[in-house]
Amino acid sequence: MVEDAKYVFEAKTIQRMELLVLSGLKWRMNPVTPLSFLDHIIRRLGLKSYTHWEFLRSCENLLLSVIPDPRLVQYPPSVLATAIMLHVIHQVEPCNGIEYENQLLGVLKISKDEVDDCYEIISDVISNRGKQNPVKRKLCQVMDAIFSCDDGSSSNDSLFRARLSVSEARLSVKQFCKTLLGQIEGLI
Repeated sequence: MVEDAKYVFEAKTIQRMELLVLSGLKWRMNPVTPLSFLDHIIRRLGLKSYTHWEFLRSCENLLLSVIPDPRLVQYPPSVLATAIMLHVIHQVEPCNGIEYENQLLGVLKISKDEVDDCYEIISDVISNRGKQNPVKRKLCQVMDAIFSCDDGSSSNDSLFRARLSVSEARLSVKQFCKTLLGQIEGLI
Protein backbone atom coordinates (compact mmCIF):
# COMPACT_ATOMS: atom_id res chain seq x y z
CA MET A 1 0.00 0.00 0.00
CA VAL A 2 1.24 3.46 -0.87
CA GLU A 3 1.13 5.90 2.01
CA ASP A 4 0.46 9.57 1.50
CA ALA A 5 -0.65 9.02 -2.08
CA LYS A 6 -2.08 12.14 -3.61
CA TYR A 7 -4.34 10.21 -6.00
CA VAL A 8 -5.89 6.79 -5.47
CA PHE A 9 -7.72 5.07 -8.33
CA GLU A 10 -9.89 1.99 -8.44
CA ALA A 11 -9.06 -0.80 -10.89
CA LYS A 12 -12.13 0.00 -13.04
CA THR A 13 -11.08 3.64 -13.31
CA ILE A 14 -7.57 2.65 -14.42
CA GLN A 15 -9.02 0.24 -16.98
CA ARG A 16 -11.24 3.00 -18.42
CA MET A 17 -8.22 5.31 -18.65
CA GLU A 18 -6.19 2.63 -20.43
CA LEU A 19 -9.00 2.02 -22.93
CA LEU A 20 -9.33 5.77 -23.51
CA VAL A 21 -5.59 6.05 -24.25
CA LEU A 22 -5.65 3.00 -26.56
CA SER A 23 -8.66 4.29 -28.49
CA GLY A 24 -7.05 7.74 -28.72
CA LEU A 25 -3.98 6.12 -30.26
CA LYS A 26 -6.26 4.03 -32.51
CA TRP A 27 -4.69 0.81 -31.29
CA ARG A 28 -6.61 -2.39 -31.80
CA MET A 29 -7.46 -4.53 -28.83
CA ASN A 30 -7.73 -7.66 -30.99
CA PRO A 31 -4.80 -7.72 -33.40
CA VAL A 32 -4.99 -9.93 -36.47
CA THR A 33 -2.67 -12.93 -36.21
CA PRO A 34 -1.92 -15.77 -38.64
CA LEU A 35 -4.15 -18.01 -36.51
CA SER A 36 -7.11 -15.67 -36.84
CA PHE A 37 -6.45 -15.46 -40.58
CA LEU A 38 -6.45 -19.26 -40.91
CA ASP A 39 -9.74 -19.39 -39.05
CA HIS A 40 -11.11 -16.60 -41.25
CA ILE A 41 -10.25 -18.49 -44.46
CA ILE A 42 -11.82 -21.70 -43.18
CA ARG A 43 -15.01 -19.84 -42.23
CA ARG A 44 -15.07 -17.78 -45.44
CA LEU A 45 -14.94 -20.92 -47.53
CA GLY A 46 -17.68 -22.47 -45.39
CA LEU A 47 -15.51 -25.40 -44.36
CA LYS A 48 -16.97 -27.08 -41.29
CA SER A 49 -16.47 -30.84 -41.55
CA TYR A 50 -14.03 -32.94 -39.55
CA THR A 51 -11.46 -32.97 -42.37
CA HIS A 52 -11.48 -29.19 -42.48
CA TRP A 53 -10.76 -29.00 -38.77
CA GLU A 54 -7.95 -31.53 -39.27
CA PHE A 55 -6.51 -29.26 -41.96
CA LEU A 56 -6.80 -26.27 -39.62
CA ARG A 57 -5.12 -28.25 -36.84
CA SER A 58 -2.25 -29.24 -39.16
CA CYS A 59 -1.80 -25.60 -40.14
CA GLU A 60 -1.87 -24.48 -36.51
CA ASN A 61 0.69 -27.11 -35.49
CA LEU A 62 3.02 -26.11 -38.31
CA LEU A 63 2.60 -22.42 -37.51
CA LEU A 64 3.34 -22.95 -33.83
CA SER A 65 6.45 -24.97 -34.67
CA VAL A 66 7.96 -22.33 -37.00
CA ILE A 67 6.79 -19.08 -35.39
CA PRO A 68 9.83 -18.73 -33.08
CA ASP A 69 12.01 -18.01 -36.13
CA PRO A 70 12.64 -14.24 -36.17
CA ARG A 71 12.75 -14.11 -39.99
CA LEU A 72 8.98 -14.61 -40.13
CA VAL A 73 8.26 -11.35 -38.28
CA GLN A 74 8.65 -9.37 -41.50
CA TYR A 75 5.57 -10.97 -43.10
CA PRO A 76 1.98 -9.86 -42.57
CA PRO A 77 -0.29 -12.42 -40.88
CA SER A 78 -2.15 -13.06 -44.15
CA VAL A 79 1.05 -13.98 -46.00
CA LEU A 80 2.30 -16.20 -43.18
CA ALA A 81 -1.07 -17.97 -42.93
CA THR A 82 -1.19 -18.50 -46.70
CA ALA A 83 2.36 -19.90 -46.79
CA ILE A 84 1.49 -22.24 -43.91
CA MET A 85 -1.65 -23.44 -45.70
CA LEU A 86 0.28 -24.03 -48.91
CA HIS A 87 2.97 -25.93 -47.06
CA VAL A 88 0.39 -28.28 -45.54
CA ILE A 89 -1.31 -28.69 -48.93
CA HIS A 90 2.04 -29.47 -50.63
CA GLN A 91 2.78 -32.11 -47.97
CA VAL A 92 -0.53 -33.85 -48.55
CA GLU A 93 -1.17 -33.21 -52.26
CA PRO A 94 2.22 -32.67 -53.94
CA CYS A 95 0.75 -33.34 -57.40
CA ASN A 96 -1.93 -30.66 -57.22
CA GLY A 97 -0.05 -28.21 -54.99
CA ILE A 98 0.54 -25.61 -57.71
CA GLU A 99 -3.09 -25.70 -58.78
CA TYR A 100 -4.24 -25.10 -55.18
CA GLU A 101 -1.64 -22.36 -54.77
CA ASN A 102 -2.78 -20.44 -57.86
CA GLN A 103 -6.42 -20.64 -56.86
CA LEU A 104 -5.77 -19.69 -53.24
CA LEU A 105 -3.61 -16.72 -54.22
CA GLY A 106 -6.25 -15.67 -56.75
CA VAL A 107 -8.98 -15.61 -54.13
CA LEU A 108 -6.88 -13.94 -51.43
CA LYS A 109 -5.18 -11.34 -53.67
CA ILE A 110 -1.80 -11.80 -51.97
CA SER A 111 1.61 -11.27 -53.57
CA LYS A 112 2.96 -14.59 -54.86
CA ASP A 113 6.57 -13.45 -54.42
CA GLU A 114 6.03 -12.58 -50.78
CA VAL A 115 4.25 -15.89 -50.11
CA ASP A 116 7.05 -17.79 -51.90
CA ASP A 117 9.71 -16.05 -49.78
CA CYS A 118 7.81 -16.87 -46.60
CA TYR A 119 7.28 -20.45 -47.80
CA GLU A 120 11.04 -20.85 -48.32
CA ILE A 121 11.76 -19.67 -44.78
CA ILE A 122 9.19 -22.12 -43.41
CA SER A 123 10.79 -24.93 -45.42
CA ASP A 124 14.21 -23.91 -44.14
CA VAL A 125 13.03 -23.91 -40.53
CA ILE A 126 11.49 -27.36 -40.96
CA SER A 127 14.59 -28.80 -42.65
CA ASN A 128 16.86 -27.36 -39.94
CA ARG A 129 14.64 -28.83 -37.23
CA GLY A 130 16.03 -32.27 -38.04
CA LYS A 131 19.59 -30.99 -37.61
CA GLN A 132 19.13 -30.02 -33.98
CA ASN A 133 21.31 -31.37 -31.22
CA PRO A 134 20.87 -35.20 -31.00
CA VAL A 135 20.56 -35.06 -27.21
CA LYS A 136 17.82 -32.45 -27.45
CA ARG A 137 16.06 -34.46 -30.19
CA LYS A 138 16.20 -37.62 -28.05
CA LEU A 139 14.81 -35.71 -25.06
CA CYS A 140 11.92 -34.47 -27.20
CA GLN A 141 11.21 -38.03 -28.35
CA VAL A 142 11.19 -39.27 -24.76
CA MET A 143 8.84 -36.48 -23.69
CA ASP A 144 6.54 -37.21 -26.64
CA ALA A 145 6.47 -40.89 -25.67
CA ILE A 146 5.69 -40.09 -22.04
CA PHE A 147 2.79 -37.80 -22.88
CA SER A 148 1.35 -39.96 -25.66
CA CYS A 149 1.29 -43.33 -23.83
CA ASP A 150 -1.64 -44.59 -21.78
CA ASP A 151 -0.89 -46.20 -18.43
CA GLY A 152 -2.62 -49.47 -19.25
CA SER A 153 -1.33 -50.09 -22.77
CA SER A 154 1.91 -51.41 -24.10
CA SER A 155 4.28 -49.13 -25.97
CA ASN A 156 3.70 -51.10 -29.18
CA ASP A 157 -0.06 -50.48 -28.97
CA SER A 158 0.41 -46.76 -28.43
CA LEU A 159 2.96 -46.59 -31.25
CA PHE A 160 0.53 -48.39 -33.57
CA ARG A 161 -2.29 -46.01 -32.57
CA ALA A 162 -0.03 -42.99 -33.13
CA ARG A 163 0.96 -44.22 -36.61
CA LEU A 164 -2.66 -45.02 -37.44
CA SER A 165 -3.72 -41.59 -36.21
CA VAL A 166 -1.10 -39.89 -38.40
CA SER A 167 -2.12 -41.86 -41.49
CA GLU A 168 -5.81 -41.10 -40.82
CA ALA A 169 -4.98 -37.41 -40.45
CA ARG A 170 -3.07 -37.43 -43.76
CA LEU A 171 -6.03 -39.08 -45.47
CA SER A 172 -8.41 -36.55 -43.91
CA VAL A 173 -6.26 -33.61 -44.99
CA LYS A 174 -5.99 -35.09 -48.50
CA GLN A 175 -9.79 -35.26 -48.70
CA PHE A 176 -9.93 -31.70 -47.41
CA CYS A 177 -7.60 -30.48 -50.16
CA LYS A 178 -9.93 -31.88 -52.79
CA THR A 179 -12.90 -30.17 -51.12
CA LEU A 180 -10.90 -26.95 -50.79
CA LEU A 181 -10.19 -26.96 -54.52
CA GLY A 182 -13.92 -27.23 -55.22
CA GLN A 183 -14.71 -24.41 -52.77
CA ILE A 184 -12.06 -22.12 -54.27
CA GLU A 185 -13.30 -22.83 -57.80
CA GLY A 186 -16.77 -21.78 -56.62
CA LEU A 187 -15.42 -18.41 -55.46
CA ILE A 188 -13.58 -17.62 -58.71
